[in-house]
Amino acid sequence: MTTENQATELDTLKARADLMGIKYSDNIGVETLRKRINEKLAGTQSEVPDVTVAPISAPTPAVDPIKAIRDEALKLIRVRVVPLDTTKRDYQGEIYSAGNASVPTVRRFVIFNEITHIENILYQQLVDKEHQYFVSKKLSSGQVIRESKVGKAFSIEVLPQLTTEELAELEKSQLMRKATD
Repeated sequence: MTTENQATELDTLKARADLMGIKYSDNIGVETLRKRINEKLAGTQSEVPDVTVAPISAPTPAVDPIKAIRDEALKLIRVRVVPLDTTKRDYQGEIYSAGNASVPTVRRFVIFNEITHIENILYQQLVDKEHQYFVSKKLSSGQVIRESKVGKAFSIEVLPQLTTEELAELEKSQLMRKATD
């Protein structure tokens, strides 16, 4: 919470305390004044049942939109990536990177034809990726020509996240083969 918001809230609380007849010192803090007002409200609500005054709660912290974007982009997704480009069918995988002003550059070796985890920003990049391929087309005159087409570069299967049991089993397997050292 910024000091400007605290000052504004403190001024509001002081005005409310003055209306309710609550005494306070000049250097009182926001939390202490809020507590005194809530105590007074709890006492007045039992005396006067017709008056409904909501107790003062602490303001909810503002969500940083950049942090929310970054968290969403860096979230890991469990996938199986299969290249549809015939020139990449024999590759084990390929290095991809993505980033923007809000998200730091993410670079990862994406394994093909196996289950793996990749960041959401890389997943979005792979989904949008296209490749050019050529097909033979026979004309009515009997002549065969090569025609260019554009298609999706990858077939991406999104898999459910690992369960706690699967994670425990994976951890045990990694410890046994000392894969985490």
